Amino acid sequence: MLPADIYNLLTLIRRDSDGNTVFIALREMQFLAVIDTDEVFFVDGNGEYLYSGDEGGRVIKLAMRTFRPSERDAVTDPVPCEVVCYSPDAESLFKMRIIGALEPEMRKYRSVRQPLPVQKANIIPLGG
Repeated sequence: MLPADIYNLLTLIRRDSDGNTVFIALREMQFLAVIDTDEVFFVDGNGEYLYSGDEGGRVIKLAMRTFRPSERDAVTDPVPCEVVCYSPDAESLFKMRIIGALEPEMRKYRSVRQPLPVQKANIIPLGG
């Protein structure tokens, strides 16, 4: 479950982004929250760096997706969502730190809302 305040901020940030991906630094954790149209994923800035061919990048620790706001009775109720963990410590990070760090950084982002240059991001499938 995602707290209502965070989901409601996500909705506003997505609306204001005109369909562009938004990047929000969670400075205290050295993580990057990447807000896309359908999901939010979290990249560990101090974590692994993997390569696939000539390209490489940081590893996604976890993602939130499949938000189901219609299942709540009021806008102040938490929103059910799927949390996908890509590392053994991801679930505890989500519950104990990411949720607490995300809301203030999202509020800060909305209060500043400076236009950022649009950049293309590549998602690289890693062979296994």
